[in-house]
This record gives sequence, C-alpha cells and structure tokens, in this order.
Amino acid sequence: MAGVLVWFVLGYAFFSTLSASFASLVSRQEEVDTVLTPPVMTVLVTCLVAFCATDEPTGTLATVMSYVPPFSSMVMAVRVAATEVPLWQAGLSIAAMVAAVLAALAFGAKVYQRTGARVKLGDVVRVRQMDDLKRARRLT
Repeated sequence: MAGVLVWFVLGYAFFSTLSASFASLVSRQEEVDTVLTPPVMTVLVTCLVAFCATDEPTGTLATVMSYVPPFSSMVMAVRVAATEVPLWQAGLSIAAMVAAVLAALAFGAKVYQRTGARVKLGDVVRVRQMDDLKRARRLT
C-alpha cells in the first residue's frame, strides 16, 4: 500500500506541474483545453500502458516502462502490487521519476518567468536554449 502511495504522489507531482506549466501559456480561460491536450494525452497513454502491464507485470513491456518517466508512476505501481520487485529496481525507478518531476518544475519555472501576454511553447524552449548557450560560453 505504501509503495502505491509513493507512486501516486510522484505521478501527481509530475502531471500537475506539467499541466500547470502548459496552462500558464494562455491568457484566456477558454484556451486552456487546447494547451492541455499534450499533458492529457500523456496521462491517457500512461494509463493504457499500465493497463497492458496488468496482464503480464513481469513482462518486457512492464519492466522497461517501469523505468521510463512518466510511465513509471503507473506501471511500477502495478508491478509492486502484482509481484515482488527488487529494491534496486524500485529505487532506480523512483530516482528517474524524481528527476522527471524536477525537470517539470524547472520547465514550469521558465514558463512562469514569462508572464504577461500569451507565450508560445516554442518561445519558452528558445529562451531555455539561449540560457544554456550563455552558461556554456561563461564556462569556456
């Protein structure tokens, strides 16, 4: 029960942060459903893969996807509930999911820095790339 709760919290943190980041790209409430399509589709695909993993929790699909964020938030919960998972596999999967949550938080922070008029996702990505280039030039 505790293992499933950990995966729920990690999945919730990832998907809520990602959804909030995407939703902040719009200036009007009517546009939210359009920009939330990618995160919602990601949740649906993740649920579908987790549902397929219930048939064979020790199979290749379940094993591989239990390491890939955001799939690990649901697939590893299925594996933990259905079979015994070695502690190192659960730890590796948790570490990958925590890294994904931190990446989603960093993405959200970049998006929230760009307040005001409607911001396009491409603009946010370009700003991130420019910041990386500036940082790399300072290091050399």
